[in-house]
Parts: sequence; structure tokens; C-alpha cells
Amino acid sequence: MDENQVTEAADRLELSRLVPSHHDMWQGVGADPKVLHEHAVSHVHPRGIEPPHVDCSFRLSEPGIRRIGALDGD
Repeated sequence: MDENQVTEAADRLELSRLVPSHHDMWQGVGADPKVLHEHAVSHVHPRGIEPPHVDCSFRLSEPGIRRIGALDGD
């Protein structure tokens, strides 16, 4: 999927949060992962885009991406 298809799918699914996996690999095929934010503003959904990075984690029930070593009590 390209950035248009990803944001359109997120809008149709009415996602409040988009966590695009492998977004960093898009640069290898000539795509710009930052464009997701530009396309997303033209839709109601997703309300937030949180691209994860290596050594980071996220919880579906909580917004935000965290470094694994920075997790409280986990």
C-alpha cells in the first residue's frame, strides 16, 4: 500500500490511531513515510499517526510509543 491507500483505509475503518509498521522501509522504494501525515489531514481518521521504531513498544489501549527500557513497571 502507498501512503494514499493507507490513509484511505484508516479513514474507512475509522481508526483513531494508526501505527504503520515497516514505514521506515518505504524510503528504500522511493516513498516518503512523512507523507502519511500530509495525507491524513485531509481525512477525519486516523486522529493520530504513531510510527514505531526499533527498541520501542506500544499498547493498543494507550496512546504513545515508548522506548522499551523506559517502560514503567514492565
